[in-house]
Amino acid sequence: MITKKSKKAFTLIEVLIAVTLLAIAGAALMQVSINNKNNFELTANRVLFDEEVSIPLTHRDKKYHKTTKDLYTYLSAEYNLTNDEIIKFLKSKKFSYEQKNFSVIKPFEDENESEISLNPNQDQTNIPSLTINIDKITIFDKENSFTAYTMRLQ
Repeated sequence: MITKKSKKAFTLIEVLIAVTLLAIAGAALMQVSINNKNNFELTANRVLFDEEVSIPLTHRDKKYHKTTKDLYTYLSAEYNLTNDEIIKFLKSKKFSYEQKNFSVIKPFEDENESEISLNPNQDQTNIPSLTINIDKITIFDKENSFTAYTMRLQ
């Protein structure tokens, strides 16, 4: 009587299933890696935006309305800048500042007769009003452009 010895090896089906599972796990890890890279780039751009826009946002003034300046010219009057790399960086970044004011008249005067005007030159004597100031600040260089809007109510 001839008996077969059982082999201790993987069959072709078992190998194909293992390779398939490894391929699926590898694809999932690749997708996670790509998502992490994209999130890192978004976070880096957000930090860059916050750093660059913070200077004009904290020093905004009506005298800069509808002007375009580089950040060095803007900061050199207030700070003694001597580092050449910082000066070069600040000169490469330009910003434009624009301010708009809108007045809303009689927002709660009469419920049936809502009279709203966005004309700041309209006669507003003895009428309660709300003024909305919107600042638009754009930071740009040769490659990128960032725009920030702020709104203040008065």
